[in-house]
Amino acid sequence: MTEKDLKKLSRIELLEMLIEQTEENQELTAHIRVLQQKLDDRRIMIDESGSIAEASLKLNGIFDAAQAAADEYLENVRRNSARQENLVEKAEALAREKVTQMIAEADERCRRMEDETARKCDAMTMKARREADSYWAQVSSKLNAYLKQHSDLKNLLTRDFPAVGSSNYSMDD
Repeated sequence: MTEKDLKKLSRIELLEMLIEQTEENQELTAHIRVLQQKLDDRRIMIDESGSIAEASLKLNGIFDAAQAAADEYLENVRRNSARQENLVEKAEALAREKVTQMIAEADERCRRMEDETARKCDAMTMKARREADSYWAQVSSKLNAYLKQHSDLKNLLTRDFPAVGSSNYSMDD
């Protein structure tokens, strides 16, 4: 605006223009402060790093530390894995030992049961033989007594069945 145009304006218009200019001035001042702060921040970063190469070296140090941490983690995993494998092998060996022991105990129990069963069978067989011999002795005794009482029958049997009178079928035993 020219000076002539300014003279034509009223006081209120001039005051409004002044207020507008003041507000714009304040906005620009605030913007300058923000830009100045950003510039200061960059100067600090450049001062701290010295150069892009130095900043790169700092980043490489971070990457080196991260790689070292990853390597250490992997080594710990390997050690723990080896330790776990060792524990599993020990548990398997213990389980095999227990199974072997259980099989041996079962075999021993089976052997004892078989022996006991054989003893019982032998005892039952002996008892059955004694009872059969006793029964046969009673039957033979009764037959011999009967035959003595009935000698006619013995003679008849001896005549018709010669084997009855022989030593193999003696009723006198």
